[in-house]
Amino acid sequence: MTTDPPESRYSADADLRRPRHFATGLVRALVAARLPASRLMVRDLRAQYRQSALGYLWMILPSVATTLAWMILNNASVINAGDTDMPYPIFVLIGTLLWQGFTDAMNTPLQKLTRSSNLVTKVNFPTEAIYLAGFGEVTINAFVRLLLLIPVFLFYGVAPTPWILLGPVGVLGILVFGYALGMLLTPIGMLYQDVGKAISVSLTFWFLITPVAYVTPDEGPAAAFQRFNPMSPLITTTRDWFSVGTDEVTGFVVVSIAAMIMLVAGLAFCRVSMPHLVDRLST
Repeated sequence: MTTDPPESRYSADADLRRPRHFATGLVRALVAARLPASRLMVRDLRAQYRQSALGYLWMILPSVATTLAWMILNNASVINAGDTDMPYPIFVLIGTLLWQGFTDAMNTPLQKLTRSSNLVTKVNFPTEAIYLAGFGEVTINAFVRLLLLIPVFLFYGVAPTPWILLGPVGVLGILVFGYALGMLLTPIGMLYQDVGKAISVSLTFWFLITPVAYVTPDEGPAAAFQRFNPMSPLITTTRDWFSVGTDEVTGFVVVSIAAMIMLVAGLAFCRVSMPHLVDRLST
């Protein structure tokens, strides 16, 4: 007894002309990519600092160095960080840890796909696995860094409030926003190296205009400018959740919803552009 082979139909129409079919295919691809993504993530985490003498200490050293620099500048009155509701070292340390998570999230999609370009051009490999592995790696690194807050809180005698339970939600919001931006820029960055360099330059400028190491001003041009900075509510709300607590979440919710929409758009953009990227990179 024989059975007929499964029937496959191919069409010249673009997938985006059939949104439901495209969305279903994207979800199926993400589900199917879970296993290779987990293996890629474990491999990359193990190899991340393998040839380094300090090893995993490099996960926190950049944030610690940045925190010390801002503390020195503030104590020397070179800058005026403003009145904080917590000890300034804790204030700036939380801010720099959150910002490091954001920069890692924004840079990871392009970096991961660039390193795997030989794989995706020579093997029928699901690129969704690369994106999932990258986000998993960024998330683990971000939460491991936050463990540094435990001894710092104990040293300064700061007792966390129940709001700290919302801290992980804030971290995920920051990571999703950064990863969504990175996903949207990845296809263009694979074609033009200028994109990666532009990301590095823009992140430096963005850091200085975001209240990572200083209090958001209440009035003046700087205060008006911060209202249009999407990272401001993400950083300030999450930092307050980890320390003194806050119920001002409107800005955080708005930016987080926009980040989720951007992430879906970024996944769709990468999926649509991948065949064209493979063709360009192969030639």
